[in-house]
Amino acid sequence: MLTFPPVPAGAPLRVSATAYLTWLRCPQQARSRLDEANPSHARYPPETIHAFRGALAHAAIRTHLAAGPIADADLRDWCRREVGGSGLNDTMARLRLKPSHVDGVIEEVGDLYRRFTRLAVDGFRQAEIELRCVPADDVELVGRVDAVFDLPGGGVTLVDWKTGQLGSAQPQLDFYAALWALTHGAPPTRVEAASVKTGERFEHRPTAGDIEVTLGIIAEMVTTIRRALHDETELNRHAGPWCRFCPILDGCAEGSTAV
Repeated sequence: MLTFPPVPAGAPLRVSATAYLTWLRCPQQARSRLDEANPSHARYPPETIHAFRGALAHAAIRTHLAAGPIADADLRDWCRREVGGSGLNDTMARLRLKPSHVDGVIEEVGDLYRRFTRLAVDGFRQAEIELRCVPADDVELVGRVDAVFDLPGGGVTLVDWKTGQLGSAQPQLDFYAALWALTHGAPPTRVEAASVKTGERFEHRPTAGDIEVTLGIIAEMVTTIRRALHDETELNRHAGPWCRFCPILDGCAEGSTAV
């Protein structure tokens, strides 16, 4: 039976896939984002047109799976209704998108959606499943899986769709697989990431051993960050593209050089 390794008591920590990826990239940045005593450290990158487009494309995919295909002739009107009836409308206002910009985004979303409709969706069970568990005192693990598919011979596939390039997908899939295993008692049969833009795909069949390794990394993350917060010490810093919107960029020589 899969169990979460013991961790010391300490500050409440809510670990998402984003926090986990941040930890793998730069422990000190992860520490700062999870420091509830300094809420300003929770600052994340500002909203972008790219993120707006991705959110709208994911909404179209979710609708396709849950309610059926969106006719090509109706796609533009559907996008406008979706923006107007969701938080995306506020995002559009904050981005100060002009009508011409919105039309361009909708055209790109339409292209992404048409690419998605060419993919096989046999065995679809549910879209955007929220996963949550509390494996230790004041430790909450959370994640959202884009879709779950039932496999013909039994078991499930967790799928994460990307609207840009695939990049390094395995760490995020590892986190989802571990969270699924904790909440369902066994690893998913397969985890998969697919870019609807480029056609790239990555898949992995996690074993119980793989899950134990990931849970060990998460437990190490919780332990290290809790001790650092308690002792008011810093952790290792590693520079990279993620430094651009780091909440502790000021005074960080490594990050400033990277930026």
